[in-house]
Amino acid sequence: MVSLRDSVSRLRQRKKEAQEENELLKQLHTLWNRLVTEVEVEIQEGVRQQLAATTHAQQTTLATTTAAAAATAAAAATIMSCHE
Repeated sequence: MVSLRDSVSRLRQRKKEAQEENELLKQLHTLWNRLVTEVEVEIQEGVRQQLAATTHAQQTTLATTTAAAAATAAAAATIMSCHE
């Protein structure tokens, strides 16, 4: 009878520990999914920022190139008018 009570007591303790472990695993799973979602959002924001920076740099380069071409054309026109 004593060993049966001890076995029941041990089984109850193991059940309680298993339930606690299951709750912790559920919490861990939830936290992991939240972390994955946050990292995905940060990656997407980083990609958007990088694309925006690249686009801005390309626009700046285009504007600079256009201005340089206009200045070169103006200088060429001035030189040509001097030789006429």
